[in-house]
Amino acid sequence: MLKKKRTWIILGIFGLIAAWWFAFHAGGGDPLFTIGKETTFVEGPVDKHGYIDYATALNQILSKGVTPKNNAQVLLVKAIGPRPEGGEMPSEFYRWLGIDEPPKVGEYLLTQENFLKTELKVTDYNQISAMTQEWSENAEIPWTANDSKELVQWLKKNEKPLAVIAEAVKRTHLFNPLVARAEKGERSLLIGVLIPIPQICRQVAQALSTRAMLSIGEKRFGEAWQDLLTCHRLGRLVGRGAKLIESLVRIALETMATTGSQVYLTHANLSREQVQSHLKDLESLQPMASGADKVHLAERFMALDAVMHMDQSGPEVMKMGLFSSSDSLTGNVDWDPALRQINHWYDQMVAAYRTKDRHAFASKTAKIYKEIDDRRKDAVDRGLVTRMFTTRAGRGEGIGSILAALMLPAVDKIRDAEDRASQEHQNLLLAFRLEMYRTDNDGQYPEKLTQLVPKYVKAIPPDIFDTSSPPIYRKTKNGYTLYSVGV
Repeated sequence: MLKKKRTWIILGIFGLIAAWWFAFHAGGGDPLFTIGKETTFVEGPVDKHGYIDYATALNQILSKGVTPKNNAQVLLVKAIGPRPEGGEMPSEFYRWLGIDEPPKVGEYLLTQENFLKTELKVTDYNQISAMTQEWSENAEIPWTANDSKELVQWLKKNEKPLAVIAEAVKRTHLFNPLVARAEKGERSLLIGVLIPIPQICRQVAQALSTRAMLSIGEKRFGEAWQDLLTCHRLGRLVGRGAKLIESLVRIALETMATTGSQVYLTHANLSREQVQSHLKDLESLQPMASGADKVHLAERFMALDAVMHMDQSGPEVMKMGLFSSSDSLTGNVDWDPALRQINHWYDQMVAAYRTKDRHAFASKTAKIYKEIDDRRKDAVDRGLVTRMFTTRAGRGEGIGSILAALMLPAVDKIRDAEDRASQEHQNLLLAFRLEMYRTDNDGQYPEKLTQLVPKYVKAIPPDIFDTSSPPIYRKTKNGYTLYSVGV
């Protein structure tokens, strides 16, 4: 939903600029920009018309070192099938993966909604919504087969695809090609590229978590841990995708896995050796991918690609009240200043994103957002045709400011979500160390976190949201409370 909303906002700006483009550039012509690091950021590949093919450039970068044998995406496709979310993937998608398109019919992942429709013949939308909502609780609390025979049936239907996914997450790489569904001869927008497989992974994680809770309820703890570990690994892999939306999917998967792991730890009554083994599993997970890398490449490329699209094709002519009938528009535009503006703001945002201190990060991003929004307002207020827009370079600079303002993602919100996921994982590691302490001390937890040092941990990590202190810990009658202050 967030992605669709953002896409429509971006497409809307093309409508706002449409009349300007038509007056200045109608009739087409050679590209009006210079290829180079400061402008196009990459030098190729270039299509037959002289425009950068940003989707191909991005796929070339992302696919380095990736093969069909080490790419988890290949097995995810095998488990999910050729029609994720109902639409077929373009043949180019499989070419990038180096595999043949999967058969149209197979034992692929069956979502809860499709299971209710095809297997239980439920057709009423409200009933489907109520049942899936009720089933979502089974992904967070222990249950048994007697509680829901239909849910057990759904899990059994997904046994084979979940087994394939369990193998997929053992692989070291994930390359999810970005390929647009475009009509032949038409230029496709990179921002419009669909990424349905990461979205389907939410259902995969729900299936894994639900099955783990069933295993816990029936005291098959070894099976429960394997499903939870698969969910943890899947989140880390999905997060390595190119777009920020894949970071958000990763966070959702991590949250499911962490919640399930807490439930597991509460019920499993682990031995010291089991705690050590599970802790080793968690510490060996791939590092969490940073959204800064996605802003640096994919998000930047989407903005630069928009300039290629506007220079080559231009949006449909829609004045949208941007110009008055007396406007006199002549000449054309130099896109180099637009491209430089976009790169400038994305460079600034990437540098801010990579700032470790949260307060410094917030200060830097707030300053960037204000500066760029001031430029956007100035450009719109001037109607794109007065003062700064009287020269070709001025027009390009103004359009670049508007595009950058509208296309720069809300990294402050994403950073908050990333930090929450990191803190939840950090707390989970502490929980396992507390469990190890308990196994060594006649079932008793420590009075203070500092009692874990140095035998169970070298130092208590500070709270990400309050680096002056560790997470809050209190021993209780039957266990303990451990939490972060949060955003």
